[in-house]
Order: sequence, then structure tokens, then C-alpha cells
Amino acid sequence: MPINSFNTQFIGRQFLHLPVCDSTNAVVMQKLGESELENGAIIMADFQTAGRGQRSAKWDASPGLNLTFTIALFPDLPVQHQFYLNIITSLAISDSLKLHLGELLSERLKIKWPNDLYYDDHKLCGILIQNNLKVNMIQSSAIGIGINVNQLYFENIKATSLKSITNTPWNRFELLKDVAMNLEERYFQLKSRELEKLKQDYSAQLYWHNEWHIFQDDAGNFKGKIIGIREDGLLLVNRDPGVKAYNLKEIVYFK
Repeated sequence: MPINSFNTQFIGRQFLHLPVCDSTNAVVMQKLGESELENGAIIMADFQTAGRGQRSAKWDASPGLNLTFTIALFPDLPVQHQFYLNIITSLAISDSLKLHLGELLSERLKIKWPNDLYYDDHKLCGILIQNNLKVNMIQSSAIGIGINVNQLYFENIKATSLKSITNTPWNRFELLKDVAMNLEERYFQLKSRELEKLKQDYSAQLYWHNEWHIFQDDAGNFKGKIIGIREDGLLLVNRDPGVKAYNLKEIVYFK
């Protein structure tokens, strides 16, 4: 894909397309350490031999059918605001998919905290962000994204793809350009410190938002309702006797 095909100011202006690598995040982190990447550089791979998601989970993606890529950013962001990188990435992908899904299908697209995208109850996209810190600032970030595009069969039966949803094949490169464009727009919102706007947009799209469901924590199962997130990204759940904030490994969605 020609470098000038991205309709952006900086995201995707430096672009590397690999047929195979261990993981695009690993490649970006290495190149960041060697000062080889510009702000907004994208490294895409048709297949990752060691792709992974949150909690070191293996990312199931067949060669050449999906989008697996990492974007390098130099956000110069305070550590206490690092969750906003999750927010802008999740929103940018949601923005991009809704351009093509139409109103009815878009209503079924949700962000599962902290940063998976779900269609109904099936995983459609995962995000893995790794940061390099300097004192109390985020100096650089590797924004890893995996979107199930044209794959129809998954080892994980709770996964789905855009082709499964729409019954039509998708152009991976056109979708990549949309993500780059929308991430840049959301990134500019972050740089302009539109933090409350970003948090509101993210909370409004949360999976199980304002719905009573069964969750599980270290004390067992309980009935609760997701009401939003804290400034630091912790999930806020309304439950008896009040609202409790949860970190990544402290709560499980049950039913």
C-alpha cells in the first residue's frame, strides 16, 4: 500500500507491511528502542507467530484474513492518564466499523472494558497497549490492534468477524486507513485535553452498560450494573451496598 494512501496528518505516514513476524508489538517495541520510528508509524503483519492479547492470551488469527498491526505513538501523556490511550483506540475502531456496519448493526457493537470490541456477545477486536515511561510521563506507546475481518472459524467459539456479521468480504487495507484516520482524530481530542468528552463517549458504548448482570470477584458471584469508569480507568460497578471500582483481574463477566 503506497505511503500516501493514508488520508491523515501523521498516522500511517511511515508504514511497514510484513508477511510474517512474531508480533507487531514486539517489532514496534524493538524499533522504538532503536529510535527507528516516527510518531504514528504503523507496522502491519499478515500473520503473527506469537500474537497475544490481554493477560498473555494467544490471539487466534488465520494468515492474511484479518488485520493485525501496531501503531507507534509518542503521546507525552502523564502516567495517571494512560487509560485514555485505551479509550481513544477503542473509540477509533468503533468509529471506523460504524462507518460500514450501518445503524442497526452498529447498535450491537460495544466496547468490553477495558478495550475489547464485541458484537453481541462475541469478540470482534482486541487491543494490547505497551508503554515506555520516563519519570511520570508516557514517552512512547505501542498500540497493538487485532480485528477479525474475513476469518470465519475460530478456536474460541465466542469470537466473530466482520465477514460473519455482514456476509460479505472486507478490504483490510481500506479498514486500516479508516482506523488510522479515526485514531488520529481521537488522538487530537486527547492532546486537546477533551478528557471528559472521551470518557463519556467510551462509557456510553460499554458492553453491559446500565444493565443488571451477574459478575464474579474474589468474594464470589454478585448482581451488578456497570455505570462507567474512574479517571484512572477502573471499572465502576453499582452493587449492594454501593459502587465499587475494579481493576483488570479483579472482576469476571459471568452472565
